[in-house]
Amino acid sequence: MNDIEHDKAQCWCNRLHKLMKEKNYTQKSFLKEYKEKYGGGTQANISRWLRVGSKIENGKSYPSQQTLENIICALKIKPDVLF
Repeated sequence: MNDIEHDKAQCWCNRLHKLMKEKNYTQKSFLKEYKEKYGGGTQANISRWLRVGSKIENGKSYPSQQTLENIICALKIKPDVLF
């Protein structure tokens, strides 16, 4: 992963973690609400979203477009807050 991709991934992780903390979500509580709204997701998904930078190196990337939209809606934020 180059420096720009690494910085972008680190920014994503930091912002998502901060937003979840501001809204008093633990991984478990966020997952519960996410599953109630969207009918899917696992603890592993939440964990992966919070450490996406390490996954880019292994050929994986950010959540899908639909999942990103779901995360934004679940957190009740505007997209630019996360990116």
